[in-house]
Amino acid sequence: MNLQRLSDELEIRALLNRYARAVDTKDWQLYRSVFTDDAHIDYSSAGAAVGSRDEVAEWLAAGFGAIPWTMHYITNVE
Repeated sequence: MNLQRLSDELEIRALLNRYARAVDTKDWQLYRSVFTDDAHIDYSSAGAAVGSRDEVAEWLAAGFGAIPWTMHYITNVE
């Protein structure tokens, strides 16, 4: 394994952690930072929103307002 591979893996882990932290803390600006401006997000398999980064962030903000807390577990990152 070379240094670039290690660096890439650390960046991916950091991105996954940032995603979980953003959703769990309802920090929708942080959530937006996880995705590119032109991202298309599809949570339809969970019965949830499909759309642009900003559309989905707004949908999540409205939906998560009624949820007192959330918790993500991220395991087996390979």
